[in-house]
Amino acid sequence: ISYNSINADRIYILGERGYDIDTIKEILKSSGKDPFTGQQIDRQILNDLNEPKLLDLSHQSITNEILQNYKFPQNLITLYLDFNQISSLDGVHFPNTLQTLNIYNNRMSSIPNNLPSNLTFLGLRGNQITNLNDAIFHQRIIIIVLDNNQISSLNGIHFPNNLQILHIDKNH
Repeated sequence: ISYNSINADRIYILGERGYDIDTIKEILKSSGKDPFTGQQIDRQILNDLNEPKLLDLSHQSITNEILQNYKFPQNLITLYLDFNQISSLDGVHFPNTLQTLNIYNNRMSSIPNNLPSNLTFLGLRGNQITNLNDAIFHQRIIIIVLDNNQISSLNGIHFPNNLQILHIDKNH
């Protein structure tokens, strides 16, 4: 599976016509020009189409097994995995460039221990996390979102020194 084969849940609008992202990529790559204005497109924009920095895989019924075999873009910075069927990230290989990871409203029961060291935002809202006893947070994380889980205690948890925001409301 690659990011090109995931169904887009949005339509991107160029001019007055709507196209899915794959069609837009083909139009831009084949001509190097905006199909509506005729203006030349910056080469960096064309390169970024092949190597996205943001990937939204929300609402795709993704499971642990799919993620374990998924090849993420190497320069990925932001990843949305919201509203899927993910219960664990064991065996998932994230690129080291990843800084923002949203895993809202899945089936996670613990904090993943294989997070990239460059991660600054970790969003785990609306999962089934009950405790943080084995949690390992890298020092670069500045925002952690854990609201709407089943956490009953923060005793003995070592949060990163750089942590600026901790959302922990609506837990037990």
